[in-house]
Amino acid sequence: MSVTVSVLLAVLVGGAVLGLLAWKGGESCTP
Repeated sequence: MSVTVSVLLAVLVGGAVLGLLAWKGGESCTP
């Protein structure tokens, strides 16, 4: 696997995790 593919996968996975955490956090913070 090339470095570019590894970086792209890391960014996609990281973005998905951060998005999910932000969505769950915002959902639990709303009254």
